[in-house]
Amino acid sequence: MADLSALLEKEASTEIEAILSEARKRASEIAVGASSEAQALEATRARAVKSQSEALLVRAKSAAQLEASSLRLTAQHDAVQGVFAAVSAQVDELLADPARYPAVFAKLLAEAVAGAGGMHHQGGQPEAPFQRPVPEVDVLHPRPRHPGVELPQAPAAVAEAGRVEAPVAVAVAAQPQPQPPGGQQHQAGD
Repeated sequence: MADLSALLEKEASTEIEAILSEARKRASEIAVGASSEAQALEATRARAVKSQSEALLVRAKSAAQLEASSLRLTAQHDAVQGVFAAVSAQVDELLADPARYPAVFAKLLAEAVAGAGGMHHQGGQPEAPFQRPVPEVDVLHPRPRHPGVELPQAPAAVAEAGRVEAPVAVAVAAQPQPQPPGGQQHQAGD
């Protein structure tokens, strides 16, 4: 019986050792799986944190650039408003001083004419300004100032049965030539 007892103890011990080995193996596999899962979760969280921090950095840079642009535009607007205010004050001063107005107007007109290449591209000196009531200023109506100087009007295109013809050449009437004393002109071969 001692042999049987020793044999049973040996088999039990072997069985216990196999069960313990299997448990250790499963525990090791579980630990490795949990470790891999933990590393994957940690990597996912690290990527999410990195992505969020980059997004926050981009937002912060955009906000800073927007604020800088706003400050720059505000400064430019203030500068332009300052220039307009200064010009308005100078114009008010000029309008308040009737002795100074004609000279400044003449100078500005001369600069404008010189900048435009002269009147009718002739580069002459501008006429001195003169005072007259506004209703008598006929700048917007040039025809009364130059009677007899009109450009010929081209005839309208003629539409016929679905086709349009181009206008014919415009004929300009020639001025009659003065007749020499003694009647008609002699033509060559008369």
